[in-house]
Amino acid sequence: MRRVVRGPAGVRCATGAPARRLAGAHDHPHPRIPTPGGTLLLEERDESDWDAPLAPSGASAPPAAVALGKFDAMHRGHRALASAAASTGGTPWLLSFSGMAAALGWPPRSPLVAPDDRGRVLGSWAAACRGTAPRQRVIPFGCVREMEPGEFVRALADSLGAAHVVVGAGYRFGHRAAGDEHMLKELCAERGVGVTVVPLVAAGGDGAGDGPATPVSSSAVRGSLAEGLVASVEGLLGRR
Repeated sequence: MRRVVRGPAGVRCATGAPARRLAGAHDHPHPRIPTPGGTLLLEERDESDWDAPLAPSGASAPPAAVALGKFDAMHRGHRALASAAASTGGTPWLLSFSGMAAALGWPPRSPLVAPDDRGRVLGSWAAACRGTAPRQRVIPFGCVREMEPGEFVRALADSLGAAHVVVGAGYRFGHRAAGDEHMLKELCAERGVGVTVVPLVAAGGDGAGDGPATPVSSSAVRGSLAEGLVASVEGLLGRR
């Protein structure tokens, strides 16, 4: 039986055990994946410290600009979200969720991008992000699954320290997907957080999809892989 308990800073985490903050958890984080230059680009958190501030206290880097999504394929549409986050002048972050398939009863699937390769892909996006490779934090889906839209935005702004939020067109969030991009703008405005909604990227080019053009998607990547269409996969991903 799952319990919904109050985690740190009043944030609920739906897990089988109470959320807890380990002493020094923020100072000694879980294993991360660095680039060859040593910058930590990918971090996987658990229920004990998932809501640690994205920017450490007193850090000189610009405030976090957070792009929300699954980021399973890390395709051109995902890169466009990272680029939009960087264009705000903030430090670009990707925020995604682990354990969604198990929690929602989806059939298990192999990842499209191996965890060990994500740092390389993130590093390659620096050119599209004003010279700064975006960073990614993966948090347990169970910690946000039952949050109402306002509660989720409060966690983004007050706990994670997001100064700007970026989503793709049609993005939904909150318990039972109750929030849409319009609600996101309203809730973020109340907390002084900016919002950018990025149009879907068309599969046939680098521009935004407008009309019948098929958008870049992880499903399209999987479909092309299943058919052995290597050139199509490379076009969707924007890399080899």
